Amino acid sequence: MELEVSTTMVDGIKVVRCRGRIKLGAESEAFERELAATGDRIQIVVNLEGVSNTDSSGVGAIARGLSSARKTGGDLKLCCLSSQPRALLFLTQILSFAEDFDTEAEAIAAFRPQEKGGTPEWQGS
Repeated sequence: MELEVSTTMVDGIKVVRCRGRIKLGAESEAFERELAATGDRIQIVVNLEGVSNTDSSGVGAIARGLSSARKTGGDLKLCCLSSQPRALLFLTQILSFAEDFDTEAEAIAAFRPQEKGGTPEWQGS
């Protein structure tokens, strides 16, 4: 299946949704263009729910997107990983740098400031 990529903004967060396979060539190039950070403090959620398979070019695109977002003070979060992409991202240690979530809603919520009354993460427990 050819890669389909769509991008929307949700509460100021860029959400990139993918369906298909992320392979070397036009697919990974299109994916990488969508991940390109635009502006300062860009916040990106990459929803890989529809991705059944990826190769090293997909991993590289995610790593470059993460690096680009963080260089501008932003971040990139992953969600809805199926087994093959999750295994590859684990083996390449991308998951030790990028947060991943079970749902898109959880990934988006992770960008929001904590509700009043909660303990800020920097204060510890």
